[in-house]
Amino acid sequence: MATFCLLVQLFILLRARFTLAELINPMDIPLGPCEPYSGCWHYSSRPDQIGPCGIDTSTCPPDSKNCGMYESSCYCQQKTQLQCAWVCQWWDWMIIEDWLFNKCPDAPTIDFNKAPACARRCLEEKSFDYGCLTRNTNCFCIHGSLFDCQNQCADKDKQALKSWLVDTCGISEARADAGVMTGDFTEEMPQPSGTPVPGRGPVFVAKKRRKPRWYEIMAFTLLGLTFLGAIGFMIWMRWTEWKRASYSSLPSTRDIAEIPEHMKG
Repeated sequence: MATFCLLVQLFILLRARFTLAELINPMDIPLGPCEPYSGCWHYSSRPDQIGPCGIDTSTCPPDSKNCGMYESSCYCQQKTQLQCAWVCQWWDWMIIEDWLFNKCPDAPTIDFNKAPACARRCLEEKSFDYGCLTRNTNCFCIHGSLFDCQNQCADKDKQALKSWLVDTCGISEARADAGVMTGDFTEEMPQPSGTPVPGRGPVFVAKKRRKPRWYEIMAFTLLGLTFLGAIGFMIWMRWTEWKRASYSSLPSTRDIAEIPEHMKG
């Protein structure tokens, strides 16, 4: 009897767990204009499996061919679950990241402080300059670049960088090893067929933002000085016109001389 009661309680717990589990519908991802290019869901087949996350069809209509959900407890813990949307441009990508933060507030993040000191600041700054404005793992790990920061590290530090890369992005040691050797640890993903793709990855800045050259600074400085000079010249012209108008309203010396004696002083 005790065993039966235990089994009943276990059944109730398991049922509650699967009933309360939140499901992520890939069709809810706000892909916007990049929807035809992404692979987040398909028109005639189930969504692709993401890592160990299987496809849940328990809530799908019986006649649906492309319906499929991910269990949030698995989906939200993946490092690159937005790989399918990487073809989107930066503005769309930021909206998609906002969607992910709302669905998965505890999604994995990047801790640059755990990277080797030789590359820590370089990685943090160049990742931000490239366009990865949040600490979510998707942008950095999908882009798959160390921005040549590994060149600042000695061989022993590169081993630590390799370990950090494996832990941060959940990639294989072979890809991490390629990363510390060449700076590139990308994994090319197959793109949907039938529609031309507008290029791999967002283009928020021209590959990566750089500091302006001296001649660019000089050009902007001259442009600013020209603008200020034009404003100053307009103010001077207005002041000159006002001064001329003020003087013209005063009586002339001849007019003063013609005033009768009894009206003077």
